[in-house]
Amino acid sequence: MIDNIVFVSFENGGGGHRFARTIAACDCIYWYSHQDNGINPWNTNTKNTTIRQRSVAPAHFDRIVPKGKLPPTWDYVKDFFPFPEYYYSIFVEKFKQLAPETDKSFVYCTHSKPKDLLLWFPKCKVINLIHDVDPLAERYMKTTAKFPGWLRMADIVPEDNPHLLFLKCMREIKKDFTVADIWAQKTHGTLMKDEYWTEYLISVKNMLYHNMQERINTNHELVLNVRDKNWREIKNFLAS
Repeated sequence: MIDNIVFVSFENGGGGHRFARTIAACDCIYWYSHQDNGINPWNTNTKNTTIRQRSVAPAHFDRIVPKGKLPPTWDYVKDFFPFPEYYYSIFVEKFKQLAPETDKSFVYCTHSKPKDLLLWFPKCKVINLIHDVDPLAERYMKTTAKFPGWLRMADIVPEDNPHLLFLKCMREIKKDFTVADIWAQKTHGTLMKDEYWTEYLISVKNMLYHNMQERINTNHELVLNVRDKNWREIKNFLAS
């Protein structure tokens, strides 16, 4: 059973990657040192990166290890794999195959909520980031909404996957389509238009409010709820 992951669980736009870079400076956390991420966790210059998300959110990073890239949590690939039971069987195999030998824990940024993570990783710690919804939604619109919509995952997603076929169609319409374009296509049957942004913001706020209520009410010994960053408390939690 996997027990060497520390999950940073947060909503889109919640600054989870920047938080994860901060705790990756601790001796007990493995850092994915690579030119694309930054050799050190505090290296956020994007001049030499090929990670597309970093053009919008410089603190973003990928789970790059010597043998490749550690698999993401289910929330990242749920459109490809509707059933987490199936996906996490793939996850465990890939993780064990790729994770380097180390006595440190691997930090994972994820939008999965703590209770869902603990269902599949009952021995792993979770840091649960809590935010006010309005500023969070505004940041979502400036970052996540503008992220590239194309996602291939060639090592685990077959060519005939229905969601991959949908993304291929999107790319034929607009090569550099975004997350906002996907929302517009599913909601209105077109690419994003200026008149859709208010509706999109309202839908994002509703989603974030619902998710944040669940986060606020989380209470578990392996979960640290973080609203105001008490770094001493966070460091003690990681070391415990």
